[in-house]
Amino acid sequence: MDQWHSLRDAALGRFDGGYGEGSVTIAKRLAHFAGGGFLKTSWEAEAARQARMARVNTEEVEDVPKMTAGDVGAAGVGVGGEAAGAISSDTLHISSGSRSPQDGRSSEQEQQEQEQQQDASVGNLLDERVGRGSGGAAQAAAAGGEEEWGQDDEGFDGDAHAPAALVPVTSMLALAMWAVAVAQWWPVVPEAWYGLTNGLADVTLWQLATTYPDTPVTWALQMDTTAVAVDGEWHRLLTAGLLHSGLLPLVCCADGVRNAGSWVEAYCGSLQAVVTVVLCAAGAGLGQLLAGRADTGLAGAGVCTGLYAAWLTLGLTRGRGVMPITSDRGVLYALLNALMAAYQPAVGFACLAGGALGGVAGTLLAPLLARVLYTCTAVTAAVALSLARAALETVRLGLGVVLALLVATFRAAGEVARTVRGL
Repeated sequence: MDQWHSLRDAALGRFDGGYGEGSVTIAKRLAHFAGGGFLKTSWEAEAARQARMARVNTEEVEDVPKMTAGDVGAAGVGVGGEAAGAISSDTLHISSGSRSPQDGRSSEQEQQEQEQQQDASVGNLLDERVGRGSGGAAQAAAAGGEEEWGQDDEGFDGDAHAPAALVPVTSMLALAMWAVAVAQWWPVVPEAWYGLTNGLADVTLWQLATTYPDTPVTWALQMDTTAVAVDGEWHRLLTAGLLHSGLLPLVCCADGVRNAGSWVEAYCGSLQAVVTVVLCAAGAGLGQLLAGRADTGLAGAGVCTGLYAAWLTLGLTRGRGVMPITSDRGVLYALLNALMAAYQPAVGFACLAGGALGGVAGTLLAPLLARVLYTCTAVTAAVALSLARAALETVRLGLGVVLALLVATFRAAGEVARTVRGL
């Protein structure tokens, strides 16, 4: 199970014995998720986890004198696969495959020690699944090494992207940004090529990287205060979120959407991700409409900023201790978006602020709004299915009546024919 499915299972509470023991609680599961990225998981969760690991290791060493630090890791691995040791009701000593009963102990003491061994083994198995086995920690401590939290190879990586099939909403959003950029820039490709091949490469590259073309796609999708206020084209609040000021912001924001959106959608689900993305785009568009430095605007950077704000809020609230709260590239993209907002009036800081507020609101309101949306969709679907069923039933009854009339007509015609022959 990779980190994305583990994160989704944690969010949904689907702890159905996938790690072997039904007694493992949700709290124990969540305590074993490692942090990653620039800012790791909360210090409180890390301190609680380190204390639990130290307590388990201490109890194992005190209660089972013959067990070494290496045997702890072997026991944890043995629960999930080929056991190097064995644990049973009459066995309190773990070694390399041997079993020996402990003399002179009461049944209560034996039961307590057995429960401690089982809890430690299950904990080691959980740790091993996310790349932080207690055995490995004990071995590192014995060797005098100090392991840095969140830096293990198999732990959560804040800079990673989830598979597109697991996060379809953010994947489609990033793809839509690229598709719109191709349509937006296509009419000026000849001009750009002419500049690159006729001694204007430096100017052309700078324009490609930091400006946007004045093309029909830009006119149709950009935030336009006049079009919104006079013509009522409110859809521009959302469509402006697909536009970027240059290819450099496009690359950064599309990648940022996939990065931040992976964590938000993997934890919250696709329906809440749709609500969050819409609120990010609407917030960025409203920021430009109300406080923008220009009459037209591009809100793609605001959507990217909003998703990172949603991830941060999620990591500090519902996902606290389960997920990292940002990534290295998130910090980098935030700085680049701030620089672009200062350089390009069509972006502006109002766009970034509106997108961030939309992301925070999306994280806090998405569960309620998604539930309302789901209920409305379910009710609409139920009504539509009921109407379709009623229509099919009406058609069936109508066909039955028509068929009965045809049968009666043919029978009457047959009777008439027989009567005529009899005459």
